Amino acid sequence: MPENLSIEEMELGTRANNALAAANLVTVGDVLELLKQGDDAVLGLQGVGQTALIKIKRYMRDEELID
Repeated sequence: MPENLSIEEMELGTRANNALAAANLVTVGDVLELLKQGDDAVLGLQGVGQTALIKIKRYMRDEELID
């Protein structure tokens, strides 16, 4: 299950990984739950910008976790 994988599997880069980890988001599933709250919830994290959001959504689509 991709949801159980570490955030490092998304290959977002050090800054975004650190930002997610600082927000206590350690698995793909954790990030998916935040993403379900909307783009602004993800963008509200310090260190996560538009590029990281695009990469997160691309990964989630590739893994068929979102449409």
